[in-house]
Amino acid sequence: NLFGKKGCNDAPIYMEAAEKLHKTEPSAKSAVSLARMYNAKGQTAKATTYFNEAVELESDIDKKANLLIELSDLYMRNLKNYSQARTYAQRAASIKPNWGRPWMMIGDIYFSSSASCEDEFNGASAFWAASDKYAKAKSIDGAFADEANKKIASCSKYYPKQEDIFFLGMKVGDSYTIKCWIGETTTIRAK
Repeated sequence: NLFGKKGCNDAPIYMEAAEKLHKTEPSAKSAVSLARMYNAKGQTAKATTYFNEAVELESDIDKKANLLIELSDLYMRNLKNYSQARTYAQRAASIKPNWGRPWMMIGDIYFSSSASCEDEFNGASAFWAASDKYAKAKSIDGAFADEANKKIASCSKYYPKQEDIFFLGMKVGDSYTIKCWIGETTTIRAK
């Protein structure tokens, strides 16, 4: 507490003291603090370990769901492990089913992974899947409607042209199973 009050969170001795305190008196709060410190230092392996521990120790559903989203974001941004990022967001959705944030997060994960989704649409299928998740977020939680609408509009810029879809022997409105890691079925859309 003294180090925190003095703003010495970066001091090596603070990290050492925080870890020792956490070992003797583990809590979700101390695990989160350690996770964020290690994440800020770029030590993602330690950060994920402490985030996972915080999730297990946290009993408040809202805080646990937020921790899962934070962990999902770490996997997406820092580790580019989109599959694991989705898993954590899905866990958040399962414990807080009427909350739109996990679905927004999954949409963001799909959007971010579009370059790794090689298919005949040059990754546009990831944008269809992202739009699906943003739509789901706003349908279950109106608080995300504006943000979701903006992100859907952003996704639509990357949809293929109608003629490109036609030349591939498909049409707008057809069902399409995404071939990359996403593996979901979506609807073909054009610009």
